[in-house]
Amino acid sequence: MNYFSKMLKKSGPKKEAVLSDFLEIQNISEEGFLFKRNQYGFMFVLDGIDISFFSSEKQSQLNREWRGLLRLEPSEELHLVFRKRVAFSDWIEKQLNQAFLGKNKYGRRILMERLAFQVEKMSRDQPGLINQKIIATYWKSTDHLNKLRQNHETLLESRNLIREQLTAFGFRAECLNRERIKSEIHASIQPLEASECQIKTWPKLEIDPDRIKIDTDYFKALEMVSLPENETHLGMIQSLSSMPYPLDISLRLRGLDQKPIVNHLERKRNLIRGKMHQRPSADLTSQFDQIESILKNLADRAESLFKVSLVCGLRFPANLSIFQKKAISSLRRSGSQLDFAELEETTISTFDSFLECIPGSQGKNIKDHTILGSNAIHFLPFFRPSRGDPNPISTFETRDKSLYGIDPVNPKLANFNWLVSGTSGSGKSFFVNSLLGQSTSIDPNIFIVDIGGSYNKLTQFLGGKLVSLDPSQGFRLSPFFLSKNSDSHSEKLRRQHIQNIFLEMTREQGTLPSIEVRELLFDQIDELLDASRLPSHPITHMVNQLKTINTENSIYLSLLLKPWCKDQFYGQFLDHKESFNLKDQIITFDLKGLNDFNDLARVVQLIICSSLWSKVREAKRRRFSWIVLDEVAFSLLKTQPDFVDELISTIRKYYGGVVIIVQDLEKITSSLAGSSILQNTQTKAILQQRGDPRNYQEALSLNSIDRWAIESLKREKGAYSDIFLIRDDDKVLIRYTPCPLEYWLATTSPHDVSKLQSILTKGHSPFQEKLLHFIKTKKKELSL
Repeated sequence: MNYFSKMLKKSGPKKEAVLSDFLEIQNISEEGFLFKRNQYGFMFVLDGIDISFFSSEKQSQLNREWRGLLRLEPSEELHLVFRKRVAFSDWIEKQLNQAFLGKNKYGRRILMERLAFQVEKMSRDQPGLINQKIIATYWKSTDHLNKLRQNHETLLESRNLIREQLTAFGFRAECLNRERIKSEIHASIQPLEASECQIKTWPKLEIDPDRIKIDTDYFKALEMVSLPENETHLGMIQSLSSMPYPLDISLRLRGLDQKPIVNHLERKRNLIRGKMHQRPSADLTSQFDQIESILKNLADRAESLFKVSLVCGLRFPANLSIFQKKAISSLRRSGSQLDFAELEETTISTFDSFLECIPGSQGKNIKDHTILGSNAIHFLPFFRPSRGDPNPISTFETRDKSLYGIDPVNPKLANFNWLVSGTSGSGKSFFVNSLLGQSTSIDPNIFIVDIGGSYNKLTQFLGGKLVSLDPSQGFRLSPFFLSKNSDSHSEKLRRQHIQNIFLEMTREQGTLPSIEVRELLFDQIDELLDASRLPSHPITHMVNQLKTINTENSIYLSLLLKPWCKDQFYGQFLDHKESFNLKDQIITFDLKGLNDFNDLARVVQLIICSSLWSKVREAKRRRFSWIVLDEVAFSLLKTQPDFVDELISTIRKYYGGVVIIVQDLEKITSSLAGSSILQNTQTKAILQQRGDPRNYQEALSLNSIDRWAIESLKREKGAYSDIFLIRDDDKVLIRYTPCPLEYWLATTSPHDVSKLQSILTKGHSPFQEKLLHFIKTKKKELSL
């Protein structure tokens, strides 16, 4: 008699029940040892792995290793519960706390707007705020349970042995004590939106033949009623576990004694052989070959045999019942990805299936199957998509709508640098805008050098300073960008950077002057730097000094520097002595106006980047600093690879990170600093690529699966961009969708810019309030 029948007999239909009446665990010791009837056991939390980016060779290797590790005696049982939940409350609370950490009023607004957008999106789309956990419960039957309960050392040794076996699969296995076990049991049975206080109580149950009502949620289940038709393969269970629904997958494995089964198979084989002699047929031949293959595997590979049962449980609030129906259909269709293993929706045994989905619990009427160990390992629900950092600063969704968290200052990272690459229009600047906006909760310095105006509105919104370096509007920079430093090392770096700037001024058709001319240039620079005060126009002063020397080299050098004197076009911008003012916490340098002046642009870029690098060093780790180089790195990579190498390889020491944004990775790999950039960017965001895949495959050391993932990237202008994200050894596909505020802050579309300009130029309200009002108006128009 199943539990549902018991319930009807005891209480009548739809009678409220207390679930604790049906859990079979009789006792849990303080250390976490489990006891029931003639069995004892332990419970563990396991990390999962992401199988989607394993090469075929790695999967084969993993398959061989796991096959040898999966061993259970006839008295042993392993119960695995893969639990996936929609963690709305916890996630929202964490996001709110993160938003309130930000000191910038409008930075908090970006975080709040993004949070509201994600919650709204998930209320009308299928659930996507996911947390996942894998709970393993080990049971062993014994005739000496009472005696064993008193032997603490034996129990501890037995549990450590099981933990080591689980750890051998390649992930951490954490032993649970009594409080943790109770917590995991309660977390498995609670409705999706249970609060912390509710988790300490038992939910109310209403039991119908085909569904269970858990407080306000409905639970339905499917069980595996037939095994795959021909074969199994590693990772196939991910077709179930990666679905973006709140679900439980229960897998129960029991060890079997091989001798009776082998004897039965041998008798059956002999019987079939006799029939084949009397009346040959293809069907008999097929049966004979299958039995022969199983017996051979059992003998040659030292295979194990198991009883296996698989249950998938789905729970949704009543108002999301449409998603429950959709999820059930998706799970049933997934049988094709399990080589047509048949998953069937339960009816009379739904309550038993519910019990199967509770760690340490067991249902009575669950269909099981006899299976070889080499096939059983393919049902282990050890797989999960990566969730990113446990304490995220920025959050994005994976393509299967799970949540992926990024902590850009995670101390486990070797560096905080990013390399962002993608074809024009792929969404690079949209993504970086979001990354910077979300990172305002850590109150960083943000310094951006850009040639496309992609970060101007974000800078204005955050109250930063926008420096437009347009010759038609005039600007003043000095190559002597910092004052003398008392620290000898810092002063040496300052002089080196100033020397590099003057080398760029004297570069002729891409070529630097001779060593002799360079030596003369450095002598003149040192004279100026050693002087008690700089002249008002230091470059003009230097040229006049060179003319008085009157040698071939001095005359040549004076001619090279002449375009940078005060009475020349370039000189009107650079021949000044003022130190560069970098007092603002957020500064964007828009170099778009310099596109027609390559030599001037190249020198200005180096002055700005050198100045920013000096400011980060002077900050002395008091605040994290971003330096964003969007399409600016090209000329620096060509002409100043040593400077780029110094910046990107040492900025972590000063609690900073560089974001290098390029269209084509080939421009990185062709530079002398390319290997340093690839080695020192712990995080790489790859968007849609064009051209020969080998250009990025070799540079990023990608395997064929990674390449396939990049080739699958999609985008829809203004809607979303797919990103192949590499963070240390973690690889994941995320889909970035900007919220309305993020969209209007990042867009550079002429149509959008024109629309914004016509509104933002009206009235006397601050830029931020005008933009927020505009977005609010747009939302109302869309709702109508």
